[in-house]
Amino acid sequence: MKTPVFIALLAPWLGCEAAVIEVPICDVGPEVQGEAPGGGGATDPEWPEDELLPAAFQTPPYLTLLDPTTVVVSWRATPAAAATVRLGTGAVLSGRIDAPLAVQHHVTLFGLRPATSHCYEVDIAGAVRRGVFVTPGSGSVRMVQLGEFHAPSNSAEAAAFGPIIREFRPHLLVESGDMVDDGEDMTHWVEYLRSSAAWISNVLLLPAHSNHVGTAGGIGHMQCLFDLDRMWFATRFGPVEVLSIASESLDEFHSDEVPWIRRQAELAHDGDDDPAFLLAAWHHPACSSNYASRKDKREWVMDNIVGGLVAGGGVDLILVGHDKYYERSTLSGLPGQQGDIVHVMTNVGRISPGTAGDNHAACTPVLTDLDDNSALLISVDATTLQARAVRQDGSTIDEFELLR
Repeated sequence: MKTPVFIALLAPWLGCEAAVIEVPICDVGPEVQGEAPGGGGATDPEWPEDELLPAAFQTPPYLTLLDPTTVVVSWRATPAAAATVRLGTGAVLSGRIDAPLAVQHHVTLFGLRPATSHCYEVDIAGAVRRGVFVTPGSGSVRMVQLGEFHAPSNSAEAAAFGPIIREFRPHLLVESGDMVDDGEDMTHWVEYLRSSAAWISNVLLLPAHSNHVGTAGGIGHMQCLFDLDRMWFATRFGPVEVLSIASESLDEFHSDEVPWIRRQAELAHDGDDDPAFLLAAWHHPACSSNYASRKDKREWVMDNIVGGLVAGGGVDLILVGHDKYYERSTLSGLPGQQGDIVHVMTNVGRISPGTAGDNHAACTPVLTDLDDNSALLISVDATTLQARAVRQDGSTIDEFELLR
């Protein structure tokens, strides 16, 4: 029996107010895992060509994952425009729905089959943008982690990683904050998405809150753009679970978030369908051998975020940004943590290391690069996590491996 897919449409975005319409729109084909356009396996699709974004699109379509069978396709139109969305499994796009006249659109795809490649396209009056995504459920996953994108001021440096990311074809994009210079300025968010056009329509995006989004206006933009109801969330994708955490020490966040961090770590270690690896991504580092002036913030992160993860059973890999250089460290000797924690800080857009000194006593730097932009490519299966930090030209800064 074929499985229907349901779509919910959020009407034109005014703040976060939206009307939701749910309608069955298509059968996605027989109960087989098909191939996406261009070939590729059920969970390893080829990506569409990196073509110039049509003028009708203010941003390329981008993807967020609400749960293992629910994906949101979002975009902004220029000017406000109606659109048609088509979804398929394999090479055939079967089914459509007409989105209403709006600038900001969110189309929520329900009931997707697990561990399956899905192709989709957004059509604005004949101007088409295509993409692919893979739903969770397979035994392996690829992801890329970015920190310090800083659109628009450092968009060109970040966009230079496009060919490397496209060659790697990650399923997930893990952001560690400072995606924009000013979270209150919508044009900065638009520039972030446009600068990411080489990859953003083909990855499931996990955004992280940061200090450049710290105002009410910035938080509002981020929640509405990425269909978030709060600024911290857990994502399970096959053998890995990623905790996306807000590391700003705001009372309205952390009265709820700090207990949530410990509870999520406990659930990841309770013996009931535990992930092979637990990752946590946020903005402010716990370990940094530079920026002596930020020592107090590192202490807060160590006590509240790392402390909660360790109290809940531990974490395998921490992914951060903020200090604007590359560094891999180990966190050792924390009560309750079995073995070391690997802590990685990247800087895809900006390079600006501060004054050396005042690292946390539990942190030991393993490799530091103060001169290059960096992105982290990660592959995970049931027993092994492999990671490679790369420069804009694809050369390797650092490599490491974690074993279950």
